[in-house]
Amino acid sequence: MTRLLVFLAAAVLPLTAAAGRVRIDVGRGPCCIVFAHGGIWVGNHRDVSVQRIDPLTNRAADPIVIAKPAGATGGGSNLSALVTDGKALFVLDGGVLERSVTRIDPVTHARTVRRLGNVRVLPYSIAVGANSVWVTSSEDAKLWQLDPVTLAVRSTTSFANAGPLGTIQLSLLAASSSAVWAVDENLDLLRIQPQTRKIVKTIHLFTDGFATGAASGDALWVAPSGQHQLFRVDTTTGRVTRHVALGKTGDPSVFPLVESAGDGSVWLQTDADALKRLDPTTGRVVRTIRIPIVGSTNDYFASAILHARRALWVTVWPGGSGGFTAKTRGFVLRFPQR
Repeated sequence: MTRLLVFLAAAVLPLTAAAGRVRIDVGRGPCCIVFAHGGIWVGNHRDVSVQRIDPLTNRAADPIVIAKPAGATGGGSNLSALVTDGKALFVLDGGVLERSVTRIDPVTHARTVRRLGNVRVLPYSIAVGANSVWVTSSEDAKLWQLDPVTLAVRSTTSFANAGPLGTIQLSLLAASSSAVWAVDENLDLLRIQPQTRKIVKTIHLFTDGFATGAASGDALWVAPSGQHQLFRVDTTTGRVTRHVALGKTGDPSVFPLVESAGDGSVWLQTDADALKRLDPTTGRVVRTIRIPIVGSTNDYFASAILHARRALWVTVWPGGSGGFTAKTRGFVLRFPQR
């Protein structure tokens, strides 16, 4: 399983009156969710589209199609990520046909497109911070810095020679005015100075694979997939200040993962059926949200979470067993703030 329209009329279905949850149907493969200009925006991986949910009516608008889905596995075109700086939406298409970043004005829906790399070196991950859009590549460990308005390339930096063995791939975890945080394929955590694009700190997490991260204040929580632990990194000193042991997890290629809800909160997912909010200092679980699963959790991908408009919004992506072309649509659950 990997991490990451023929569109029918949007449906709004209350799940249980007691829980106060609301289900909002969206497209195929809802992988990401952000808040911009008063709306909740969802990125649909398999449909290569974004949709706006009106938080007043809980209804999803017709999709904005970024590109035509392509390839049996989405290798030709897919929506890899959706991020925002609060002013615009930035969509990453990591497919070999598109290999692009698209900027969308959330009011007019006007678009600007920037193609990056080539058929071998594809855009891989994206983050916003320091008045820039940052994109890494799937090969050659490139870091592109883009203007957030025009998407003009401000700089291109290669980290292929970083470390004793060199680096192939970087995955962005977080970006701010003071640091860009990324992990390489060896799960070395890198702090990159955004003004110079130089590595100023390397933290060895002693494994390989994939990692996710969530920033909260002066902390960065990192979860290596397939491992049963979390790391808390002090972003001021660059030191690992806490290890949190975890129990059993789901698909080791995906879980555990950590993410932010856009408000500085840190959430942990160890399998597809629940999200757990962590105390950002201790890592202790302070709230658990149950995700309704039909059948096996192996048929579900990871969820994304957002805190906005006094509610929590959680994407639910079924259809793992059907492949990229499966018709199964996903949905967003709205949970009351507590």
